[in-house]
Amino acid sequence: MSNENTVKLKINCSVKRHSILPLPDVGRWGTADHMRFMIRILIWSLLVGLVLAWLGWTPAELIGRLWGLAGHLPGWLLGVADWAWPYIRQGAVIVVPLALVGLLLEIRRRRRRTDQRSAD
Repeated sequence: MSNENTVKLKINCSVKRHSILPLPDVGRWGTADHMRFMIRILIWSLLVGLVLAWLGWTPAELIGRLWGLAGHLPGWLLGVADWAWPYIRQGAVIVVPLALVGLLLEIRRRRRRTDQRSAD
């Protein structure tokens, strides 16, 4: 049986990495990519550990602070919403009608463009 209709396709998928901790290519474990990743993890762990020590925080205290922040966050967000709502309403009196007029003008412009294309 002949494979005359077989098409070989080579896909080149190269992605530029611009992040602080780029993940290594999964298919290449144990290579230089993997070692660079591990060295970056170690360096960042050292830097974060030094900052935490300078602040006088232990990992347990940091987790406790984050947990406390998560508990206060909903109340804080509701307070911000209560403060902002009157200003949002006041601004919407001007912004919403202007947005509607702009939307109507855009629809009208698109219809004209479509009518001109169909006429040509």
